[in-house]
Amino acid sequence: MRQFGRRLVLLLGAWPLAAPPAAAQFDAPAVVVRTSPVTPARGRLGWIEVVPSGGAVSRPLHRVEGEAADEPLHFSVAPNGAFKALFGLPVEGPDSVELSLRLEREGRTDTTLLT
Repeated sequence: MRQFGRRLVLLLGAWPLAAPPAAAQFDAPAVVVRTSPVTPARGRLGWIEVVPSGGAVSRPLHRVEGEAADEPLHFSVAPNGAFKALFGLPVEGPDSVELSLRLEREGRTDTTLLT
């Protein structure tokens, strides 16, 4: 029993020296970005949907802005809280299209680039 007491003292004595848990340094907004159709064809229209997920419930999105293929996107809010915008895919150009989103939540704006 005496050995157990020494081990406990050693463990408790070392405890304050342990590093505290790390806090998040970057609190990225939790969203899911979907397109409909999933793989849009060139020269066609499609929908971009930005859906809050995970921790986004406590800090809801106030506004979403962005561009696809260098054209502005005009998002509207759906009844489920998702933001939807119609976009056009150019007839000519590279295989992928860059999508730039600005997600505003509580006065803070985060920018996300997707291809």
